[in-house]
Amino acid sequence: MASRDKSGRSYGTGRTRNYATVVYQESAPADWQAILEECFISAFISPYHDKDKNPDGEDKKPHWHVMIMFDTVKTKEQAKEIFDKIGGVGCEVINSMRGYARYLCHLDNPDKHQYDRKDVVCLSGADYETVIALPSDVFTAYADMVDFVVEHNITSYSEFALWSRLNRLDWFNILCKSSYFIEHFIRSRYFDRKESVSGSMNFFSQEEDFINYAPLFRILGSRQMKRSDLLDVISRKTFAKITKGISVDMKTIYKICDFLDCQPGDVMEFEKKAEAAVEAPADPVEQPVDDSAEPAGITLMESDSEPEAVFVEPPVLPRAERQVPAVKGNRYSRRHYKKVKGPGGGGSVRLSPP
Repeated sequence: MASRDKSGRSYGTGRTRNYATVVYQESAPADWQAILEECFISAFISPYHDKDKNPDGEDKKPHWHVMIMFDTVKTKEQAKEIFDKIGGVGCEVINSMRGYARYLCHLDNPDKHQYDRKDVVCLSGADYETVIALPSDVFTAYADMVDFVVEHNITSYSEFALWSRLNRLDWFNILCKSSYFIEHFIRSRYFDRKESVSGSMNFFSQEEDFINYAPLFRILGSRQMKRSDLLDVISRKTFAKITKGISVDMKTIYKICDFLDCQPGDVMEFEKKAEAAVEAPADPVEQPVDDSAEPAGITLMESDSEPEAVFVEPPVLPRAERQVPAVKGNRYSRRHYKKVKGPGGGGSVRLSPP
C-alpha cells in the first residue's frame, strides 16, 4: 500500500514508470496532442479506434489510447496531472509496457480490428517498433531478408544495408544490432556465384540437371594424354569438381579449351539428371591411358611428386658394442646407437634415423 503525505498524495511505494489513459474527441482539447508533446514525456498515441466492437456487436465510442513512459518512477497522481491536461479519462497503471504497446494496434488480438502500426504517434523519442518487438519477430524478419536476397539476387551486403535504411527501417534496426547471419549469407552467395558451385540459387537446380564432362575425357584419351595433364591449367580443387560432375565457371572452361584447342561444347554436356546416363569419367577403352599410378579424385602432377625417403637398416653390431645404458624417456631404440669411448669420456652416437 502506498504511503501518503499530509495533503493525501502518495509517495514511496506504489510508484511506477508507465501509465495509460483513454482520450475521446469531444472531451479533449483540439490541440491535446501538442499539449502532450510539450510535456516532453515519451509517449505513444494509438491510431484512432473507430472500428472497435462491444461483445454484443455494437460499435464502441471512437477513442485514442495514450501511453506515457517516464524516465523515473512516478506516482499515479503525477501521471493523472498529465492526463488531465489532455482530457484523458482514467489513469491505468501499465504492468507490461510491451503488452500494452502491442494492444494499441490489437497486434495480439486477431479477433479485433487490426490497426496499422505505422499510424502510431511517437513523442519525445519513443520508438514503437523497438518496444513491441518479440524474439520471434527477429527470426521472422531474418526469414523475410533471406527470401528478399534470393528473389532479387543480391550479392552485396552494403547495397542491402543501404536499401534497408531507405525502405525497411525494421530490417535496418535488426542489422544495426546484429548482422552476422545475413552478412555471411550474402557473402556465401557471392562466393558460390564466383566459383559457380552449388550455392543458394543453383543448389536446387542441380536436383534436376547434370553437367557431364565425358567429352573432355574422351578428348584426352584420343590425344594420348592423362587426366592429370589438366593440372597444368587448373587447380586440384577445380579438377576434383570436374571429376565429380560439379559445374565450374566459364573462365575455367576457357582455360581448358585454350589448352586443348577446342570449343566449350567439346568438353562438356548439359543433360537432365533424370534422363542422363552418368558416364564414368574414365578414359575410352580404345585409347587406353595409364592412370594406374594416379589416385582417385585429386591427382598429383609428376613435378609435384615427392621422392620416397630411403631408410638404411643399421648394421648388426656385437652385443657388447650395442648395449647402451637405458635412458628414461628416450624414444629411440637401442639398436640405433653405438657406444663410443674417447678422450672426453663415454657417450653414444646415433647410426641412423629411428
